[in-house]
Amino acid sequence: MLRPVQVEKAPPPPVPRSRLAARLAATLALLALATFALARPSALERERGALVDEARAAGVPADALRKLSQSLRRESDPAAMRLEAARVLLNREIGRPAPWAVDETRARLGRVRELVGQVLAEQPASWQALTIHASALTLMRTRTADTRLFTRFEEWERPLELAVELGPSYRFPKETLAFVYLEVWPAIAPSKRPQVETILREAFEEERIYLGLVGKWLHIAGSLDEAARLVPDTPWAWSAFVERARQARDWPAFVRYGERRRRSLDAEIDRELERAEGLAAAGQLGAAVAAFDQALVDLAPERRHAPRLERLLARRPPAPGGRKTAQAAAAWLAWQRPLALLGLESISPEATGRLVLLAADLLDPAESAMATLVAGDLARAEVHERRNEALWSERWAPYLTLKARRALGAGDAATARVELERAHRSIRGTVAWAWLARAVAYAPERAAGAPHTPGPRGSWQATDWLWRDGAARLELWPERGATALEIELDKGPRTGGVLAPYWDGAALEPIPLAAGQTTLRVAVEVTPEPHLLELRRHAGDLHPTARVALR
Repeated sequence: MLRPVQVEKAPPPPVPRSRLAARLAATLALLALATFALARPSALERERGALVDEARAAGVPADALRKLSQSLRRESDPAAMRLEAARVLLNREIGRPAPWAVDETRARLGRVRELVGQVLAEQPASWQALTIHASALTLMRTRTADTRLFTRFEEWERPLELAVELGPSYRFPKETLAFVYLEVWPAIAPSKRPQVETILREAFEEERIYLGLVGKWLHIAGSLDEAARLVPDTPWAWSAFVERARQARDWPAFVRYGERRRRSLDAEIDRELERAEGLAAAGQLGAAVAAFDQALVDLAPERRHAPRLERLLARRPPAPGGRKTAQAAAAWLAWQRPLALLGLESISPEATGRLVLLAADLLDPAESAMATLVAGDLARAEVHERRNEALWSERWAPYLTLKARRALGAGDAATARVELERAHRSIRGTVAWAWLARAVAYAPERAAGAPHTPGPRGSWQATDWLWRDGAARLELWPERGATALEIELDKGPRTGGVLAPYWDGAALEPIPLAAGQTTLRVAVEVTPEPHLLELRRHAGDLHPTARVALR
């Protein structure tokens, strides 16, 4: 059998000893150079270390110093490293508390400008470098009382304008330009102020810029009405005005700007609902549910929002909600309960049923049964009832009273009387129970310690009020119709304040009170049937419980 032929290679010719020695020496030299190169830091590494050491010497906090070090290790471009170090050093100077030594301030901020100047020499179109360079200059002149801040506008204005042009989507250059204009406002020529106001108005459109500068702008403008000219129509913008009015105890302004905030919030909720409906129509159900739920969280329980709530719940895709959604739904049910007991309609049974599903985990059995009854599902409400052995308790008295109202509404006075008899006697002191008892001719004997059963009246005392969820609540059974209520506080506010009245679940216009004022008038249509009045303190040292009379 033939075997594969094995071809043997000839051995290499022997290398002379002198050449071996030369090769070995060259290899050792290369190893030595490599070892030296590894042991000796590169110029880039030396600059990294120097920049970190400089930041440490400037007092940069440990957390910011650690982030700077990590950021510099990721950079291989010296210009980017200097820019980042300059940013950190500038932030340190901005946060440095007074007093500021003039020479040291000039030296530190001069170093920031030197670092950024090196970057601008290579990258003259860097909006970051332009902004930091101008920021350091204006900060230095502000803190050293250098009048060139006012007399030499061009040294900071044009770089910042160019930075805004180069980085139109970034906040930093716009915020810096707006801040410096506010600093030098008295020195701006009247002919130039319209142009500057346009820049400020555009800067204020961004919430973070606005919140950082609105205090300075309010001080410069001199009045809230003058400052409002440049303010965007958003809830967060008007909130600053409401807070400033509260601090100044300017209660008419507090009411006026509170109304502007309310209208702006309503418009924002309407836009959110439209967006949610668009997402649902496009089949993006998860995003739609999230948008609907955010709108629900933003909707304060109040009669004017009832149509929005109906719309929201009717179009929200069926899905469980989160904790905040459940809390918002439970808040609406809590708002609805006293209205339902008095026979005051609020939201539809269908919407109530959907709220029950969203808030189920936050409702106790009595609340679930009552909400289910409001939703029109008597059979399911009675399931809750049969599963509970504490119907005799105070907790279940509102449910049994509401059940009596439902029975009376269906023409079953006998069942209504039975349910009223079953309810805990503590509820007999309420208008809701008393009105039903009179309607079915039920007049039980008053036992010792039992509350007095109310009847139609023309005035109410401070002791008739109840406190619920931060609001003073009064059930009224007027003996006649009227066009207004006169409210007399036991004690006038020392510094004035604002009361917000609610009538049958609807918010009325808030009422500003002067210091020491005790009497106010609420224009409202009163009919001789049960009503609900609430007073909420919006501002000031007020105690809302008061005497009330028909007028």
